Amino acid sequence: MAKPFFRNHVVLQVFSVLGFYRSEYFTLMLLDVVSISPPLMDVYSSTVAQATTLGLVMYLFVATIIIWAAFGLVYYDEYLMVRGRVSGQGHQQRKINNDAHN
Repeated sequence: MAKPFFRNHVVLQVFSVLGFYRSEYFTLMLLDVVSISPPLMDVYSSTVAQATTLGLVMYLFVATIIIWAAFGLVYYDEYLMVRGRVSGQGHQQRKINNDAHN
């Protein structure tokens, strides 16, 4: 019996036992299809080999979302709904208030 085969079955048994205590662990057993299917194993291998590049792409994606959200909050906050009411004064009103205080 090969080591990966034995290891996979031990991991599946652990998830099976944990599943009786917390049902979300049963769903992790679905990942066994990756070790059974050669095309999915190729996808896994190519993803792991390019992990650094994919991590940088994910960082750029998150940074872009944060930048858009920051500008949207500043310039379009009058359209932001928080718990059923309009959130803020809006960028123009804040500018008027800042000018009045100066």
